Amino acid sequence: MKHNKQERQVIKNVKKSGQTLSPGMRLATNLFLIVAFIFFIGPIIWILILSFMNQAQITSWPPDLASGFTLDNYVSIFSRIGNIGEAVTEDLVMTKKVEKFVRALGNTVVLSVSSVGISLLVGIPAAYGLSRFKNKTKETLAMMFMSFRFVPELLTIVPLYLIYQRVGLYGTTGGLVWVYILISLPLIIWISRIGFDDLPYDLEQAAMLDGYSRAKSFLKIILPLAKPSIAAATVLSFIYAWNNFMNGFVLSSGDSQPVTVAILGFYDITGLNYGRIAAAVILAILPPIIVSQVASKYLVSGLSMGAVKR
Repeated sequence: MKHNKQERQVIKNVKKSGQTLSPGMRLATNLFLIVAFIFFIGPIIWILILSFMNQAQITSWPPDLASGFTLDNYVSIFSRIGNIGEAVTEDLVMTKKVEKFVRALGNTVVLSVSSVGISLLVGIPAAYGLSRFKNKTKETLAMMFMSFRFVPELLTIVPLYLIYQRVGLYGTTGGLVWVYILISLPLIIWISRIGFDDLPYDLEQAAMLDGYSRAKSFLKIILPLAKPSIAAATVLSFIYAWNNFMNGFVLSSGDSQPVTVAILGFYDITGLNYGRIAAAVILAILPPIIVSQVASKYLVSGLSMGAVKR
């Protein structure tokens, strides 16, 4: 790969700065990175391990890892999902909990996909308008949209609860979708706007000189080029919506609960079944992990748009 003179100088400076680190500093940096990795990824690994252990292994102290691992927790969930033979009737209480978990998983898919889809339809034109059209108040509008993400949920949840009780939206899927839009819409507007800002206006002018309307130049030229930032905004909004707990905990009830709330009720008559809870958590976090991995290239390129100004 060929580099121009300026790029070669930057690479040379980076290599030079890396070589100035003493062996002690390198060791300290590596240790810090290892500790940070364990701090962030350790809880997920521990939950994954718990999902393959039975209740006796988990409740013993120290936890019994020498007895081997089991798939009973996952078999228990999937057998009840599939309504297979005796597995359904052996424990009616746990069966109801698993059915509630599966229903909540479906609710979360509907809530996340619906809120992100509506936010894309509204947010992308709004982001384009904030990027392209000159208006004295557009920066104020942009900060107003983003302020919805700055406000702590605890400050808004009580007013929302009272309003929802009065207008009849409490415990409904439509009411939760509306709240989830408040989570996803600001991110989509803000990140998509950065992507539009990074594209030169000359592209649209050239397209309009060739006979394209503004709408057609947006759809045919700008929108495909802004795909990385839009994809990054979509993935982040989906993850935030999927992982939301507070709004679902307060504003949902019964059959409308998301999976983050339904996991709380995953217990049987003997108390908390940690293994099944861990298995349910792993199943619940798999969709956002898969989505983020599939769209990882868009996340990197989309979030880095606008970082370097020419």
